[in-house]
Amino acid sequence: MSLTDEPKSRRPSLTDRVATVKKVEYLILEDRRITIHVIMHETGLSYGSVWKIIHNELHMSKVSARWVPRLMAPLQRETRLELSRQMLTLLKQDEEDFFGRLVTMDESWIYLHDPKTKEMSKERKHTTSPPPKKAKVQKSAGKVMLSVIWNCCGVILTDYLAKSQTITSAYYCTLLNKLRDALKKKRRGMLTKGVRLLADNAHSS
Repeated sequence: MSLTDEPKSRRPSLTDRVATVKKVEYLILEDRRITIHVIMHETGLSYGSVWKIIHNELHMSKVSARWVPRLMAPLQRETRLELSRQMLTLLKQDEEDFFGRLVTMDESWIYLHDPKTKEMSKERKHTTSPPPKKAKVQKSAGKVMLSVIWNCCGVILTDYLAKSQTITSAYYCTLLNKLRDALKKKRRGMLTKGVRLLADNAHSS
């Protein structure tokens, strides 16, 4: 019988641990969609070790991308930033005049048949009464694009896009002409004072 200690694996040093964590972080920053199995292959660590490093030490989690209307190019972001600064300057000069001259618009699809949602169909009942039943109905295939233009005093103009047409710069030019006529009738003196149109849509040129 031997009285000497048998060789055994030692607890990894703190320096090695820091280097391992940095390597895992580097792999993730290189590819944000990298899987734990790929990290295991690159580092030689177990699944549990990689999971603990990601969540307990790097404090990272995997999330889905958030949907946005559009992704702007760097030049578009700079332009929007500059326009926003100009709007803030005008607001600080005269808040009442700023909102009084501001006109904005938005579009939305209007379905020919838009059924009530499940939340809207809720009814009150006794605990012993059976719940109501409702057949599932889909939105109609037919729909029309509605454009609404308004200011702080209310709606100025509504316009429905003709069937089989698309929103183009020519459509916006026609819409601006309709807006001019509507302002003359519903907001007297506003054209003379000056209108600031706030619309993030197709260019009218």
